Amino acid sequence: YEAAGVNAVLSPTADDVSLRLGLWQQRVGARAVVEVQVDGRPLAAHEYGADVVGDEHGRAVIHVNRPRLYNLVKHPTFGSRELTLICHTNGVALYSLTFETCVMQVV
Repeated sequence: YEAAGVNAVLSPTADDVSLRLGLWQQRVGARAVVEVQVDGRPLAAHEYGADVVGDEHGRAVIHVNRPRLYNLVKHPTFGSRELTLICHTNGVALYSLTFETCVMQVV
């Protein structure tokens, strides 16, 4: 991507019935876990989006507990980068990605 930030609409499952009845929680617990990497490395703490936390393994992760927009990455500057999302829970659904400040500023 070429931007300063990234958001994603994620859900713990794509199965609407399982989601509405809470059946997915019986399978994975209270949340699904998605790891966020940029350019093949874990995010630095200053790059964490509002919904990212560090885990006990030093990974930058998002806990997906319901369908919504999650803020993944906040870089201090615009740039060209590669985003990798690693689902540590089966069945996570990704519906869309949006980008922040995706037009290079001319000074």
